[in-house]
Amino acid sequence: MPGAEALPVSIVAQFRASGIERLSRIEAAWAALTQRVATAEAEAELYHDVHTLKGEARLVGFADVVLLTQRLEDLLVAARRRRYRITEDVDVLVTMAIQFTRMLLRKRAGVSQGGIDINGFLKQIDDVLAEWPRQSEAPDSTGALSWRAAEGGKVSIAVRQRLGGAATQLFLELVTSSERPRLRRAWEILVGELAQLDAVPLMPLVRRHASAVKDLAAELGKEVDVVIDGPEARVGVEVLDSIHAALLHTLRNAVDHGIELPEERAAAGKPRRGSILVRLEVEADEIGVTVQDDGAGIDTDSIRRRAEALGLLSAEDALAAPDSTLFDLAFAPGFSVRESAGTISGRGIGLDAVRAGIERLGGTIALDSKRFVGLTVELRLPQSRRIVEVFRLPSTEPGLAFAVPTTWTVRNERRDDSIDPVVALGLRRSGGAVSTTLVHVVLVRDGEEYPIVIGGPMTRVVATRICPTSPDDDLEVVTVDDERLLLIRPDAFFPALRRSR
Repeated sequence: MPGAEALPVSIVAQFRASGIERLSRIEAAWAALTQRVATAEAEAELYHDVHTLKGEARLVGFADVVLLTQRLEDLLVAARRRRYRITEDVDVLVTMAIQFTRMLLRKRAGVSQGGIDINGFLKQIDDVLAEWPRQSEAPDSTGALSWRAAEGGKVSIAVRQRLGGAATQLFLELVTSSERPRLRRAWEILVGELAQLDAVPLMPLVRRHASAVKDLAAELGKEVDVVIDGPEARVGVEVLDSIHAALLHTLRNAVDHGIELPEERAAAGKPRRGSILVRLEVEADEIGVTVQDDGAGIDTDSIRRRAEALGLLSAEDALAAPDSTLFDLAFAPGFSVRESAGTISGRGIGLDAVRAGIERLGGTIALDSKRFVGLTVELRLPQSRRIVEVFRLPSTEPGLAFAVPTTWTVRNERRDDSIDPVVALGLRRSGGAVSTTLVHVVLVRDGEEYPIVIGGPMTRVVATRICPTSPDDDLEVVTVDDERLLLIRPDAFFPALRRSR
């Protein structure tokens, strides 16, 4: 099996793009099947897409993608045998397998996997498949996962990105035709509709998890009250998926690890019924979710012993480690204080996967605990993936500015092969003025260098994505303080430019 680095860049790029599009179809088909609204054709296409993605990954040397898609096939076959009456565990595994595969497809050579324990995750799938017939948790009466039917979740990421591409093309027309009000109105309508497509209600998901955790507590012989505090909120679809995974793991851990049995609570002077608070905080561009229980809290001594046994800390370091360091170990791939896995938890898979998904969206997750008092898990996420840090690059066309993601370095350097993006895109207005301030810079990343000419010095700013396109698209429109910038992805833009010449 050839390595990806041995193949032409164009072939690998094509595989990444087609794979990400396949994953969007897989995600949509899985949601439809669990909601009982899928056709036989859609089901067949789902299995075809997974099998094809696995085969293509093998051909281009993406070994981890091959492993993940193989296990994903196993999960899908097991779900089909049960007519897609799935447990929440299985749905999260399928969702995380899709997310992890998407992350691997987007990962550049030489970049870490961001905390994904692939082998541990594969083992979790094997364990759940082996235990599935014995699991007592059942889906609701329809077999559906109601949070997936929320408004906005029915439109796949790939479709939204294609609409973003259409909006970008409209913007390019506006740059050279600013006096056409109908075109401007069409642009504004499309951008507004895109914003609505990416806004999904969060509270139904929270209420569903609150109900499920009460059932789980009863199964374990525990008593618990779940209180939800906070306003109604709408979030991006990808953000909803991350909150879903976070709530699933934190609430189940709160009941399984934290909340004590009624007799134990009474003996400790606590109310027999445990308490879990789920608090939502909504700000302009960020949402906070806090899960707080009044259970046993984190046993730091157990973490010290387990960390030493697993070789994560020396005996001396384990003894001296502050609570913050020990809490952070809970996110380490494969870490669990339990010697063996149970049907509820203990595999060491969960918080590491949750953190990887949250950090991928630009969010954070943190733990705080006091022994025998309780545990607090706090996560903060952008309401949608619409905030991006960029370099603002004035163009040689007055009234137009470009942007480049800050994952690229911008170096001042004059080169004979520099191009003007305005000219390359045909954005020069006929008869208009041209900037007399020319600055030559080179865009640099991972050994790639692209020299360009711009119309002034660059600045570093935080932009808002108003019509997100695929990471493999060369252009996108973003805004900074009501100014629209044309974002260029150099690794897609310049190769496409060369092919067109």
